[in-house]
Amino acid sequence: MSYVTEISNALAGTLKKLTVLNRHQLAGHVANFGFWTGEVQHCLGVIDTYRGRFEAMKAAQMKHAVDHSTAEFAIDDRYDLGQSVPPPKPVPDSQLKDARRTLCEAYYRFALRCHNATLLDKAVVQQALGSLGISIDSKDLNR
Repeated sequence: MSYVTEISNALAGTLKKLTVLNRHQLAGHVANFGFWTGEVQHCLGVIDTYRGRFEAMKAAQMKHAVDHSTAEFAIDDRYDLGQSVPPPKPVPDSQLKDARRTLCEAYYRFALRCHNATLLDKAVVQQALGSLGISIDSKDLNR
């Protein structure tokens, strides 16, 4: 698993756990709602900027291999003359999309749970979700 999907899935898992806490426990995490929103914003940024970072890493790695005539050898074949280094493999787009969707859904449910438990005002939830580009179903915000 890649760093990108690991941190996103770990955060989504934590948010899912927070969503099912008792109301008094949830209240403690509402005190840090801005922190959780920032964590989601960070992870979404990591996901959304992955492709550019990967391409820069790939270009630097391949340039280094060419500049230094780097080759890979089969350790158990003494006649292996080596072959050019293959490019690194990116995280598939489907995994990035899944990580993003899972994280957004977990945060959405967390924010709604905080609102439905009367711990966060509707406007705060709307602002937080909007700042992350997460669309809101207006029926979900009716208590």
